[in-house]
Amino acid sequence: MDMTDKATQTDRPQTSAEIMDKINPLHLQNIAQFGCCAFALLWALGFEFADNVRAIKTLSDMIEHKAIGKDCTVYWVDAIRYLTGRTAFIEFKTIQNASELKDIKGRIIVRYDHNGYNHWVGVENGEVVYNSLNDSVCVRYGKPTQARIIHINEE
Repeated sequence: MDMTDKATQTDRPQTSAEIMDKINPLHLQNIAQFGCCAFALLWALGFEFADNVRAIKTLSDMIEHKAIGKDCTVYWVDAIRYLTGRTAFIEFKTIQNASELKDIKGRIIVRYDHNGYNHWVGVENGEVVYNSLNDSVCVRYGKPTQARIIHINEE
């Protein structure tokens, strides 16, 4: 094979299968089980991916760089700095009533609880507009209990 053929091979976009093969299997398992808050963070910051594989790869990279924990715990300031290069202040808000969500402007990350389980989603104007699951029992039958409001510092 000459150098032209080799360059052509490395310049082509990676397939989803090639990307998935490079992800640590433990990261993949934890992202599948516990990644909802981290996925909601990507949404809140305006990240849009061509497919779920690239979003999963981003979360795996965040684990490698310790911006989120191996169990997908979001280290808020570190995660936002990793994704945007900026610092941020995160407001942790306890939600007593779902109607409170309508008073919070912009994209927020909200935790819904139901029967000892929880799930994080993206909310705008009091409505769930981003959910990493097709259907969440916690969202359908539970109630919002916490919100994360992100204030990114202009630098």
